[in-house]
Amino acid sequence: MVFKKESFIRIFWILVILIGIWLIFIRPEIHIYKLKNNGQKTKGLIYRKSGVGSKGTSRCFYNFVVNGKVYEGFYDNTNLNQNDSIVIIYYLKNPNLNQAKQFVDDY
Repeated sequence: MVFKKESFIRIFWILVILIGIWLIFIRPEIHIYKLKNNGQKTKGLIYRKSGVGSKGTSRCFYNFVVNGKVYEGFYDNTNLNQNDSIVIIYYLKNPNLNQAKQFVDDY
């Protein structure tokens, strides 16, 4: 079977679109589902706050410790400040998968 160049290009773009949909919509849902159902709570500390974008969004960068190892994440919130504590929820099998508990609750 011989593929025409146009067929290959069409299949390529369909795959690109499907991967994009998966990355943007489905993958975050899976992560939030894991955190809601198998997440562990811990306390984190905001170590830096900075503005991102042109709409005045404040991004808070936090870290927390699990079994002696430090993990990091971020949470967009204008009400928090540097050195504030924050409740984090992380996936027990992979603490790199983490999020602010409030974000998970609101999702």
